[in-house]
Amino acid sequence: MDQRTRERLPVLPALVAAAENRLQEARTRLEAIRQAPSGGVFTVLGETFTKAGKSTRLEASGSACAYDTSGRRHHFALAEHRAFWGWAAIEFLRHTGVRIEEMLECSHHSITQYTLPSTGELIPLLQIAPSKTDEERLLVVSPELADVLSAIVSRVREASGAIPLIPFYDGLEKIWHPPTPTISPTTSGGSSPQKRS
Repeated sequence: MDQRTRERLPVLPALVAAAENRLQEARTRLEAIRQAPSGGVFTVLGETFTKAGKSTRLEASGSACAYDTSGRRHHFALAEHRAFWGWAAIEFLRHTGVRIEEMLECSHHSITQYTLPSTGELIPLLQIAPSKTDEERLLVVSPELADVLSAIVSRVREASGAIPLIPFYDGLEKIWHPPTPTISPTTSGGSSPQKRS
């Protein structure tokens, strides 16, 4: 396992850059389609699209569907949704070193802080639930990880300011966990607990 990690480490910067680029492009396309009128033609990142009209319920509610010049349909809100969670998962994993199942079990309750008794300084911490080692861990949150967590929390937060409670199915233990304010990229239904645009 350590050897496999060492072999793949040199390509990590390329993976990080690709995820960031994919997210930026997805956001650029989503912003472009939102600015385009219904049925209008627009060009973004060198590609020309025709924004879908409001002939169907899906297109009327989402307003983020368009057709390219070959007639293929694209859903820019879904593409941005997937790009965000791909980026968030990569960043979360690389800044914490946790396993995927540990990441998926993180909730808003996992983000905590510790006050240093000597100085009163607040240290942000991330609580990792027991998994393979059956031991709880506390990780110090770096500034880079704090930025990622902030982006995730902003993404999942509802208009009321609350984090929605999502039930979580543990595929390894074959049990349902009670609803929690999850901040993981996927839920039991295979979709993120974030608001879709």
